[in-house]
Amino acid sequence: MSLKEYDIKNNEISEWIPYLGLMTPRIIQNKDDSLISIIEYDDSSLMNKDNLNKFLKQLPLGISFYFEKSTLSPITTCYIIWNPAYDLKNNKLSNSLIKGTNNDHFYIFDKFLDEFFSKMNKSFQNVNNLSKQDVLDRLYRILTYEKSIAMPDVTLYLDCYLTQDFSYKKYKHMLKIGEYYTNCIRLLGYPNFFVKDILSYIKNMNLNYRYSRRITVLDNQTKIQTQENYFKNWCSSHRSFLSVFCTKESAFYIENIIVLYDRNKDFLNEQILQLDKYINNKGIATISENYNIGDTWFSTIPGMFRSGYCHSLVSCKNISYNFIL
Repeated sequence: MSLKEYDIKNNEISEWIPYLGLMTPRIIQNKDDSLISIIEYDDSSLMNKDNLNKFLKQLPLGISFYFEKSTLSPITTCYIIWNPAYDLKNNKLSNSLIKGTNNDHFYIFDKFLDEFFSKMNKSFQNVNNLSKQDVLDRLYRILTYEKSIAMPDVTLYLDCYLTQDFSYKKYKHMLKIGEYYTNCIRLLGYPNFFVKDILSYIKNMNLNYRYSRRITVLDNQTKIQTQENYFKNWCSSHRSFLSVFCTKESAFYIENIIVLYDRNKDFLNEQILQLDKYINNKGIATISENYNIGDTWFSTIPGMFRSGYCHSLVSCKNISYNFIL
């Protein structure tokens, strides 16, 4: 019997895409058993932020968020990802979202989504929990820059289904997805206060874009352990600063990346240089990704929460402000 058909073909993009199937109308299961759901909302105003902040501070380990605005989806879209790590010895969820013994992670995540949707509905306007066709369309837009795809009879093997009609090529300084050349600009530091200006500038340039913000939330125990590992080699004269960093506020990793794409390679390169200069003049350091373009692009795909971490731990009293693009 030949096992050749089971070989992993690293040159096929589907092997790297995490999506397994749409298991419920609003939940996608990934190949590693992590789960994704999608909501969209109007982020022009934030109401009742204290209630949302209180909820977000209690998030357990394993939650990450992807926030996105793009040419094809100008309304803010939030992808909620939960990685239900299993205790292999006892076959139980080790980072359960709710207390109890229920090991049905779809049930647990569904209950969490109901509560999260309720908090978001009280904090933002026009909150909508996407399902079925809308879920596939959002993922399809990210992967192919096309607007929509037909709903299959069986919503499994989405990694292959969503990418089967498009080619993905990696060049020295950029990607080519279908007919579009693609490059990324990574925003360093904490550029949140300037995002609206940057997006307005991109729209005036008539550029095709995706703005992606990834937030990986740490629970309190992991935050303390991470801080201790970071500060353990500091000399004694610097330890007075620890009281500033070791706070009780929410802690998370954050990435802000702009994906730009166009059919004309030379035009894209010129516009990247112009946008890079504009952002730098705002006082924001950037990296125009070249050799790491593959890892950087993958890190903007919801569900690829292990890819391309470059930033240190961030503490923030009002984590809900990061929900605004």
